[in-house]
Amino acid sequence: MCRYLLLLIFIATSAFAGEGDESLHHRSDGGHLPVVFDAQGREVGPLASYSGGSGVFIAIDGEPVFLRIDHKRLGAFQYSASEYEWVGGWPGYASTDCSGSVLVPLSDSPVPAIAVRDGVDVTLYTAVKGYSGDIGARSIRQTDDKGVTSCMTYPFAFGTDYWATKRTYPLTQHFPEPLHIGY
Repeated sequence: MCRYLLLLIFIATSAFAGEGDESLHHRSDGGHLPVVFDAQGREVGPLASYSGGSGVFIAIDGEPVFLRIDHKRLGAFQYSASEYEWVGGWPGYASTDCSGSVLVPLSDSPVPAIAVRDGVDVTLYTAVKGYSGDIGARSIRQTDDKGVTSCMTYPFAFGTDYWATKRTYPLTQHFPEPLHIGY
């Protein structure tokens, strides 16, 4: 029920964005709302807060997906003050060696999704609609603060809040990094 309410709010907000002289980015009191822009200066969408994180909503197959952003990592424990990047998660796999299809975990998004970073490329994986069965992860791909990726294997499947992947979306091809926030 909550997902449908959020979807209606997202659609209503998008519908009113282009009406009249005011847009979604201009409040009636003359102020402006912050907007996320990609590396080429194209607008991604209004900066939003959802489930305690900062990011932006984008529509994938007509469904609202919340993507978190954070300050761009420059090195171990060093971050840019003005540039941002997509926050990638640690994907789970049904295999024991981090191979095969990415499993989409329960996430801070109306539609379960996970952004997975592979070097400079970030791919978004969205979940199938409905129930996809009890899927347990047997391995998780992790990336540490220095950018080193490793595979953690578990002797038993854990977690059932995973869904099969419905779609992949090449996020950095559509919205390249670094991201910026402006008006």
